Amino acid sequence: MDDITGRWAYLSVNSTEQKLVNLTLEIENNSRTLVAKLFTKGRVNIKALLHTLRGMWRSIYNFEVRDLGANTMLILFGSEVDPPKILAQGPWSFDKYLIRLYKPKEEKSVDDATFTTASFWIQIHDLPLRHMNRANTEAIGTTLGTLEQVDVSSIGECRGRYIQVRVSIDISKPLCRGCFMNVGDLDAQWISFQYERLPIYYYKCSLLNHDERDCQLLTDKTSTSHTNNQQYEPWLCATMTNIQQPQVVSNKIPPPTIPPRASHPVPFPLQTPPYPSPQNAPPSMLPQNSPPSPPPPPINPPPRLLHPFHHHKISHHLHCHHLTSQL
Repeated sequence: MDDITGRWAYLSVNSTEQKLVNLTLEIENNSRTLVAKLFTKGRVNIKALLHTLRGMWRSIYNFEVRDLGANTMLILFGSEVDPPKILAQGPWSFDKYLIRLYKPKEEKSVDDATFTTASFWIQIHDLPLRHMNRANTEAIGTTLGTLEQVDVSSIGECRGRYIQVRVSIDISKPLCRGCFMNVGDLDAQWISFQYERLPIYYYKCSLLNHDERDCQLLTDKTSTSHTNNQQYEPWLCATMTNIQQPQVVSNKIPPPTIPPRASHPVPFPLQTPPYPSPQNAPPSMLPQNSPPSPPPPPINPPPRLLHPFHHHKISHHLHCHHLTSQL
């Protein structure tokens, strides 16, 4: 595109090409648009790409992908909140190669998209606990690239096994393995970096989207391809098990809550009028002279139960008495 633009100085236009076209005031909003660059070596299969994106972007309701050639895609989303969400959750990869996403500005075309940087969450290891704070994290992050975010808890803490920072780095340069830290009077201390969700990279030169066939070091006669000369190892890629999730515990006792009122009315207790005194009571309520009521009939006690032996003895006595009376 730059070559064609540069040749306009030597070209002449005819009468048809000199016509000026007036555009309408209706414009499209680029807030729902992203330009994607896939760094795979072969031509991308669109169907396979759509299947992969649907699996990764399950929270996105709908989107449209248009092939721009040279493994570059135009992605049109249905909502304005989707592109910032996708950019914040990156980086993304397809077939282990990086998918670089570019947010076009208002007056830019797809040919103006640049794919030289990418954002990564970087873990900073081997830092003493007393130096794990936001100020030191920002100081270290700015040495890697453009600082975007520092991972802090809800109470502002960074301390843990490592600290995390999100940085936009230049992917055309080798990955940084670490740096020396100045701790005052003590000797300089080495701190190491690990990159989360890191795509494919070559262990000799540490360039992203790079393998043995693309490495220029192998074409150098002074270099050797022996594995002992590898300056980078797989430990540069942070494993998902190393991701730390802070849990904040609060011991504050919540204030007592007032029980809710009953939905139905509470009945009042019955008010019984006091019994009137003889002085104030009407004649109808005063006790009248009447004959005494007969006493209640006596209650016979229940019969006494006798033991079988006693019952036999009484029967024998009665039988003897009956014989005597007959004589």
